[in-house]
Amino acid sequence: MSFYEALKIGSEKHNVKKAIYEYAHKMPWYLADYFDSELTILMYKKGIIEEGSFDETEPDYTEEDLAKWEKNGEIRWVEEVKHFNGYFVTRRVWEVVE
Repeated sequence: MSFYEALKIGSEKHNVKKAIYEYAHKMPWYLADYFDSELTILMYKKGIIEEGSFDETEPDYTEEDLAKWEKNGEIRWVEEVKHFNGYFVTRRVWEVVE
């Protein structure tokens, strides 16, 4: 489960979906990263989440899986280019082909 999937479920459960989840989704990525970090720290301090480690989790897929799925046409790269203050930011993510 991703951070945003968990955030959506928690926001709906506590009736703050519009105030937190939708607000976070409308942010540009460079502000959303900061927001995610601060929100995580606050949730830890309030006892909503427990301390953990990325070492405790394993990815759901490997680089080989991604290459195979791309070759089979199951996924593709999606590239988004935005202009900010005189420079361009490129963001690439995988997208499932339907």
